[in-house]
Amino acid sequence: MLDWKILVPGILTFLTLCVGLWQYVDKAAQANREPFLRQQLALAVEASEVAGTLASTSDPKAWQKAQNRFWVLYWGPLAVVESIEVEQRMVALGKLVPPPGADVPDLPMPALTQAALQLDCALREMILTAWQIDLAQMPIRLPTC
Repeated sequence: MLDWKILVPGILTFLTLCVGLWQYVDKAAQANREPFLRQQLALAVEASEVAGTLASTSDPKAWQKAQNRFWVLYWGPLAVVESIEVEQRMVALGKLVPPPGADVPDLPMPALTQAALQLDCALREMILTAWQIDLAQMPIRLPTC
């Protein structure tokens, strides 16, 4: 015959241990992802700022600084954390941005505007997906998204 006075507390103890273990594993997994996500977010914001500067500034020095940073992001740190869509948008923008050392073009460069906005859309989608954020109720959309 089963002794319920012993069995029920034993089952409850076991379930409590299982839930605790599951919570620990879940938090540990999130803690391991967080540094990557934070770096991805920082680089995404920087790439957006650089693209916006390239498309809109009239200051040759600021443009050259953004141009150089664009190519560093393109060939380096952004490539480590970017989604396929962001990669495609960076390649499209890279076809329009002269390589480092090239003469500064006539500024501002409105020809870069659409490519920069499309990059912004891809960056935003990458971040929202990575952080599991749902902005379906956000009414404002970029014109190219």
